[in-house]
Amino acid sequence: MLILTEHLKLVPDSRVRALTLGGIQFLGWDTAMYAQANLYDLIASLAAGLGGKKLKSSSRYPRPTEQSEQTVAPTIAAFNVAEFMNRLSS
Repeated sequence: MLILTEHLKLVPDSRVRALTLGGIQFLGWDTAMYAQANLYDLIASLAAGLGGKKLKSSSRYPRPTEQSEQTVAPTIAAFNVAEFMNRLSS
C-alpha cells in the first residue's frame, strides 16, 4: 500500500504531488503545462518585440509559486517531551 501512495507523487493531478511541490496551487502543473506556459510567453514576447515594445512581467502566463511559509507537520523524531511538558505547565 505504501508503494501505491508513493506513486501519487508522480500523478500531475494528485493533491499529494501538489503538496510535495509546495502547495495546492501546483495541482495539475506537469511538464506539459510548464511547456505551454513557456510557449505562451515566447509568442507574447515575440509579438511585443515586433511591435517595438518589451513584454511586461504582468503579461506573462501566471505560474504557481511556493508559499513563503510552509507549514510542515513535525515528525515523531522531532518531538521534545520536556518542551511539551513545560508548555503544559505554563
